[in-house]
Amino acid sequence: MNFHQKTKHHVADMEYLGIHRSITTPLIYQVLWALNIEEVPPFFAEWKRVFAVHAFFNILIVTLLYFGFCVLVGESALEMLSLLVLFWFLSSMLALLKAIRYKQDAESLGLPDWDTYLSER
Repeated sequence: MNFHQKTKHHVADMEYLGIHRSITTPLIYQVLWALNIEEVPPFFAEWKRVFAVHAFFNILIVTLLYFGFCVLVGESALEMLSLLVLFWFLSSMLALLKAIRYKQDAESLGLPDWDTYLSER
């Protein structure tokens, strides 16, 4: 079973358990998989890895929105740099909370390791 078949099986398995697709495969993971980057789904990854993926994505989005806002308002990006740092911090904390939540949910579901994951359903 290749990676994409395994992820499709995982999504179907989680939907069977009543877990919505948007939780099973967040947007960043869908983007990574569309780019053929074989990132392990968040329920199977270590919390540090989930944190890194979400933090990178959140910080990237916040930075793009920040610079767009600076251009729209006409302010220098350097003048409002403390605001960007605050948004980076908040984005990182949100990513940390997501990572902890995925770890807790994976433990409560009793999911095996990704390498050995094959459901009988």
